[in-house]
Amino acid sequence: MAARKKNRDWTLILIADSGPTASFRIRRSLFRILVILLIGMFAVGGAMLYFHDLEREMAREQLERRLESTNRSLAFHRDLTRDLTEKIRELEETMQLMLQNSDEEENEESSAVLPEWSGEGISVDNFEVKREAVDTTIRFRFVLRNTDPSDEMKSGFVFVVYRPHYLDSNTWQTFPSASLFAGMPRNIEEGDPFNIARFKTVRGHFTDANMRGSYCISIWIFSSKGDLLFFKDYFIEE
Repeated sequence: MAARKKNRDWTLILIADSGPTASFRIRRSLFRILVILLIGMFAVGGAMLYFHDLEREMAREQLERRLESTNRSLAFHRDLTRDLTEKIRELEETMQLMLQNSDEEENEESSAVLPEWSGEGISVDNFEVKREAVDTTIRFRFVLRNTDPSDEMKSGFVFVVYRPHYLDSNTWQTFPSASLFAGMPRNIEEGDPFNIARFKTVRGHFTDANMRGSYCISIWIFSSKGDLLFFKDYFIEE
């Protein structure tokens, strides 16, 4: 009796006012299948809802990172614009100062120099600039020529200054490495020495030259007595 009761199915009877109208037999196996299906549907629905919320959370975090990156970029450009505005103002003040003092004698404290100046007996020819493939090293070469008609030996020191930002001395590099004062080498004996009867090829390089586009390279040449023999700004456009 216990075994038969355990395996008994269910019978669904529909009763109206006039009495029983229909009956349906529900097997336990079918009921179990329906229960399993319902549980499976709830599990799948819950999983879909979980992954949907997880995807939304990931998208929100990605959007927040992009917004943070955009804010940093905007702050950088604001700072860059402010720096450029300050440099333009400094350039305008320098130009005004040069115009005001154009008829006055230049003293040692003045940082204004002519864009090109050369004395007698020395010249720079075949100035060349080449950037390495890694884009961080700039190599240069030029011919230092003795043009003195008396064939007198010329000796002195050479300085080459890389100026990615023309007025910002903090960005400059000097070959050979030397200290500057008011835009000029402070100690001429720190320069590259020369002693020529006819000519000499000068070669050198600057590392960590990351700036692309326009920049300036200045060449200073002094005699062994400290007299300025040559100065010129070379503006390079890459």
